[in-house]
Amino acid sequence: MWSSESISIKYFNPLDEKYHTYFPDYLVKLRNGTTFLVEIKPKAQLIKPTEPKRLTPKSIKSYKWAYNTWVTNMVKKEAAEVFAKSRGWKYMLVTEDFFKNKE
Repeated sequence: MWSSESISIKYFNPLDEKYHTYFPDYLVKLRNGTTFLVEIKPKAQLIKPTEPKRLTPKSIKSYKWAYNTWVTNMVKKEAAEVFAKSRGWKYMLVTEDFFKNKE
């Protein structure tokens, strides 16, 4: 059994100091009873960005977006891990690396 964005998880985002709701991409339950909470993200959004060497309006805007995205993804990941663990589920974060050499 599987469903898409059927689970809602509350998380606190330190950037705006507010609670938000997060909907992981998939809930997958195998016949053997193992349940996975699955999130799919680009690998680049899971790596802390480095500050730009040249400070231009464009580089600052790009860095700010990348940093905010990274922080948000990290707090969502932590909330999903806690949520899954509390239910005896497994959390799986999938990036493009998962699909390499699977062809």
